[in-house]
Amino acid sequence: MMDSAFWNMGGYARYVWPCIGFTLGVLGWNVWSARRLQARALTQARRAVIMARSDGTGRSAATQTGASRARSDGLVRSERT
Repeated sequence: MMDSAFWNMGGYARYVWPCIGFTLGVLGWNVWSARRLQARALTQARRAVIMARSDGTGRSAATQTGASRARSDGLVRSERT
């Protein structure tokens, strides 16, 4: 069983316990920060994939009809010629 000598730490408890608390706080902040940055990177990667699939107007290239896709690619000849 633990007694008060452990909690007192030989008279150094006022230095040891704040250090332990600070260390746990830094470790907690590190985990929180890593998760936040990972979520931000994942969001940016998803947006990049969506933009790569779109035609620049926000519409997906897969949802366009063949004629509108050809027009946006510049493959339809002018009707005046």
